[in-house]
Amino acid sequence: MGIEGQWGLNNARAYRLDSPQLGSSPRFRVDDALRSQPPLRAIEFKEHERFSSALTSRDLNSQQLERAIAEQESDNQYAQAPKPTSGTTGQSVPDDLNPRQRRDLSIAKESSTQVIELRRKGQYGKALPLAERVLKLRENVLGPRHILVATSLNNLALLYSDQGQYERAISLFQRSIQVSEALLGAYHPKVAVSLNNLAGVYFDIGDYTQAKSLFQRTIGIYEQALGPEHLRIAASLSNLAVLQTELGNNGQAELLHQRALKIYKENLGVDHPSVATSLNNLAYHYTNLGNYRKGEALYQQALEISEKALGPNHPSVAVSLNNLAILYSSQEDYARAEPLHQRALRINEKVLGADHPKIATDLQNLAQLYSKQDNYRKAEPMYQRALRIQRKTVGDQHPRVANSLSGLAWLYRGQAQYDKAESLFREALDIYQSAFGPTHPWVANAFSNLAWLYQAQDKTTRTYEVLKQAIAIEEQNLKSVLSIGSEAKKRSYIKTLSRKTNATISNHLQQSPRNLQSAQLAFRTVLQRKGRILAALTDSFQSLRQDLTPADQTLFDRLQKARSQYATLMLKNTGGQSALDQDLIRFFKDQEEALEEQLARRSIEFRTENQPVTIAAIQQQLPAHAALVELIRYRPYNTRARRQVEQWQAPHYAAYILRAEGQVQWVDLGEAEPIDQSIFQFRTALESRSITIQAIARRLDQQVMQPIRAKLGNTRQLLLSPDSQLNLISFAALVDENNQYLVETYDITYLSSGRDLLRLQSTAAKSSLQPPLIMANPDYQKSGAIAKGAIANKNRGSRDLNLTFGPLPGTQQEAAQLHRLLPKATLLTADQATENILKQVKSPRILHIATHGFFLETDLEAALNPSADRAGISIISSVARPKTTQKSYENPLLRSGLALAGANTRRSGEEDGIFTALEATGLNLRGTQLVVLSACETGLGDVANGEGVYGLRRAFVMAGSESQVLSLWKVDDVGTKDLMVKYYQRLLQQAGRSEALRQTQLEMLRSQKYQHPYYWAAFIPSGNWKPMN
Repeated sequence: MGIEGQWGLNNARAYRLDSPQLGSSPRFRVDDALRSQPPLRAIEFKEHERFSSALTSRDLNSQQLERAIAEQESDNQYAQAPKPTSGTTGQSVPDDLNPRQRRDLSIAKESSTQVIELRRKGQYGKALPLAERVLKLRENVLGPRHILVATSLNNLALLYSDQGQYERAISLFQRSIQVSEALLGAYHPKVAVSLNNLAGVYFDIGDYTQAKSLFQRTIGIYEQALGPEHLRIAASLSNLAVLQTELGNNGQAELLHQRALKIYKENLGVDHPSVATSLNNLAYHYTNLGNYRKGEALYQQALEISEKALGPNHPSVAVSLNNLAILYSSQEDYARAEPLHQRALRINEKVLGADHPKIATDLQNLAQLYSKQDNYRKAEPMYQRALRIQRKTVGDQHPRVANSLSGLAWLYRGQAQYDKAESLFREALDIYQSAFGPTHPWVANAFSNLAWLYQAQDKTTRTYEVLKQAIAIEEQNLKSVLSIGSEAKKRSYIKTLSRKTNATISNHLQQSPRNLQSAQLAFRTVLQRKGRILAALTDSFQSLRQDLTPADQTLFDRLQKARSQYATLMLKNTGGQSALDQDLIRFFKDQEEALEEQLARRSIEFRTENQPVTIAAIQQQLPAHAALVELIRYRPYNTRARRQVEQWQAPHYAAYILRAEGQVQWVDLGEAEPIDQSIFQFRTALESRSITIQAIARRLDQQVMQPIRAKLGNTRQLLLSPDSQLNLISFAALVDENNQYLVETYDITYLSSGRDLLRLQSTAAKSSLQPPLIMANPDYQKSGAIAKGAIANKNRGSRDLNLTFGPLPGTQQEAAQLHRLLPKATLLTADQATENILKQVKSPRILHIATHGFFLETDLEAALNPSADRAGISIISSVARPKTTQKSYENPLLRSGLALAGANTRRSGEEDGIFTALEATGLNLRGTQLVVLSACETGLGDVANGEGVYGLRRAFVMAGSESQVLSLWKVDDVGTKDLMVKYYQRLLQQAGRSEALRQTQLEMLRSQKYQHPYYWAAFIPSGNWKPMN
């Protein structure tokens, strides 16, 4: 079986194997699997000819995108539609036609009815020439600008779309829309029919921006012309919901599905087939979120409705059977899945015939089911038959044939019939290259398939050769994909590569740990992909800011405003969100994503060619006595395991070590779980100032740093790039075998990835000379009064979702002493330390903020749990209480931030005194040499494997700052003041940004008052470590 692991509804994405790439932009949706055989899913298209249900087949998607046949629409459906403004020319049949012309129109009408019926049966090859004839006859008689010609264009485009000829389909849909708009106006429902179908094509090829815009326009037309409860709107709502699921906007998708279902039920009754279609879509939505119980119930309900309304042997029943079977299969409940797949196959064979393309889909579903159970004897003939059907129906060179070849090849690989498997994989590769070109993601997948085949045979050199080609193609596509789109889309795309990244690392560390070529390929892949989204976003924004036009500034301002309003609404005081709040949240979230995409497109014009990420390029940036330690969390892949559950093993930590000279070195640190447990104990001991801290720190060092030290030689400077939970520890506070803290031996700087060294090289020459800015001791009340319960704090942090902050007198003293050291700095305290002023700051040389930080560890607005030892700061409960209001913080950058003036008395509005990490991304800190967040837990956030921590550090990097000093736990107010003053004193003596912090920490360590690492180890330096200009 394949390396992708279990094919389930929870990890499947929508694909069309017959999707050619349009233009040069790689918009094809790539599977996160490592083979070219995605799950095959039946899909029902409900044609809206008088709202009757018809079936065609759609591979690879268990959601149902509804398309409309425009032929013979009943005009009474559009009684509320706007009247055409261009007269009746082009809408009626002329009276002066000769007999031959009338005969041709009659033939066209009969043929058009045949086209609809053939398409519903999936007989596209027979339908296509008839549809072309209908269009030709009507154009000859009526001319190119007639409504029946527009109808024929729409229907012919649908057939081309069905067969994967998307460029032709798009051209014909666009012509149909132009004719319809000219005759009926831009807001007529018949225009919306083709708009909806054109959106469906863009959906199929992965151009979600175009698809979303067209679906929304379709809904707008229908609502204006037909009213908000019309059946047409239900179909378009369902389509938009499917798209929102693809975009990861699950909350919006669910609301759209539910609204569509409500319209169907109210207009057609609860037992109508359209209700079943809608239930199927909603069921897929829930199963995609892992809610199998709810998904199963809805699938069962859809099946019952289809059987009752259409009979037990209708193809729509087969759709529900297949979807339900896939759900059971994803949970390894094969005994329940098999009879459902078999029944679906029998139904489709009886209705559609033995050689229909839909039969090939059913056969592959069953074949995959048997392959998962290692029942190759049953699986092989089904793969073979599916392959024969596809060769017959779409030809030998169609990508669907390559898909079947790959499935059969994986079967032979599972039986150790490697020669047969290689031959089929090679044939599939040739087809993909011929169909899509040499750099298409499916070609990369095909190379990967060969790599895992060779790996199973211990053919290390051949594995390296083909895997190298796969990674190179993916890197080329990744550069293009990450240059456009919102952060959510970038995150979604790079996630599709995570399994192959894991497998590439595993190929080195598990299968060929002594092979230098494999090591270099794995390390280079890590350098290219780890922290890649952050690098892309930073590059995008900073490229634009180099040549900022008034139009660009307007876009930045609008984005910042949308983020502020979104953050304010999400962090409102307790009491829950009103319906209006929820609508506004969705609006501002959509606006944020749209503006991100516009800025990304604009930045392409200014972006300079990035230096290629190579090991040699990274090595050139390393100081003489420094080492890059690239820590990773990966899942070993056992290529020899036959059962899927045995292929992916428990996660490991590992490290790649690169010094200024010599080859890359590496070490596998073993399973991640015991290390993560030690990390938790280490952080707990630090925060509680436990006397056992040294013993716990020693144990964690033995697990992580001691194996790495054996590779460091005389290195004394460490450039650490942590991963996963390792992002949350201060390595300086670990204890070595000589019972010394690592801070006593090493100067440690943190990076998001070793690739940061290239970025830091290019930004160092652009450092700002603007005066520093110090913000401290904000007036959280802004009226001067202290809120009840908000007494003076010893710590600079809060985890209270109500976010009530007490004064921090130490920050006032800290700011005053720093201002004496930096007399040219701008000092803002009390009611001047506002969110609005901070947002207007432009590239200060240093930005120092001393205030409360907050990090929200949960998305539940749980009952508050006051804690006496936190001096009035409330801690959110880690356990949900009954009857609490849930508030979903989908964007992790909302969970961390800083408290500024007015935070305790905030009102609805854009500026509320709560400055979130999301808002910090909009700051202009291009050229800022140092950001110091003298507050609690400013280095925390949501940990994402391979992408660092989603929190304030990420935000200030995106804003353009060169280096940051942040904290990993709640810090003592007085101790922090002393640390900061000493730190700046050393900076002014030209100590490096990291070395200055290290020397300050050593001084505190050697003191009686602050020797516990709780006081000195919380702050970590990241980014540029060198002395400031």
